[in-house]
Amino acid sequence: MLATASAVPDALRPADAVTQSVLSERSFDDSRAAELRISGGTQRALRAPVAGRVTALACTPGTEIARGSVPFSINGISALALGGAQPPWRDLVEGDTGTDVSALRAELRSLGFMVPERGGVDSTLLRAMNALLKKAGVTPADAAVIAQANIAWISPGPAGITGCPLGIGEQVEEGRILIALADNLATVSLSTLPENPVEGARVVEVNGQRYPIDTETGAVTDPDALAAIIAGERIPADQNAEAGATRTLGARYILAEAVTAWVTAPSALYNIEGATACVAAGRQTLRVNLLGSQLGQSFIRFAEGVTPPRALDLVPNQSRACE
Repeated sequence: MLATASAVPDALRPADAVTQSVLSERSFDDSRAAELRISGGTQRALRAPVAGRVTALACTPGTEIARGSVPFSINGISALALGGAQPPWRDLVEGDTGTDVSALRAELRSLGFMVPERGGVDSTLLRAMNALLKKAGVTPADAAVIAQANIAWISPGPAGITGCPLGIGEQVEEGRILIALADNLATVSLSTLPENPVEGARVVEVNGQRYPIDTETGAVTDPDALAAIIAGERIPADQNAEAGATRTLGARYILAEAVTAWVTAPSALYNIEGATACVAAGRQTLRVNLLGSQLGQSFIRFAEGVTPPRALDLVPNQSRACE
């Protein structure tokens, strides 16, 4: 009977125990789910300087209003988009002085007109304003008067259009919003900085777009990024944000430049201390940096100058020290 006993078929034999995890190389951007907090600032807008019917309107969400352009007309009177610290509140004639005159002088100077930095309304200021109106295709009713009706005031901040609540032909009262602009924000930052991020420059991804962010404070400080983030929210044009109000939206906190990581099984790691651990490959032991984990895989990085082994032990001897 011993002479005739057959061997166990290969298909029925127990599989050999897997003792090593083959390393594979992968790009790793340490993407983390995050919450972006938008704080402060009230809604900004171009408002009707006078009551009447809207006879022309240039309003397309996502575009910018250029200072010196004509975004709308009321009762056939075109309004010129001008910025400044002080909104116009009266018609100006020669001899007038005040903070509104100083603001108008500063705006004309920023647009390239040679007017003195200080002084009241004079012939130089009137000529500069009339030249700007003429350049925009606007004919003032009286060249000796800087009419409030001819100015659409833009408060300091980005001039990106976010909404158009009214259309041509509609009746408006003085002060009504004609074109909604991007909020003048106080801060845009992460609600909480993710723990133990991989070191390196970071970006925040919002609505598929990436913007630079400060890794120390978690704040977005680039002016263009601030304007783009708030414009992407598309706040309804007929809603006013309360001063100091806070809004949140989902985002991703990502390395600006992905790093090279090695993928292994979690069981290959031992003597884990913070963001470091030991691994073994036969008689060799190495200390590695832990980058993260996903779907049952651990992402690690070896010290600079170290050549990674082909595979790591899945059941390492945890009593062995590593460098």
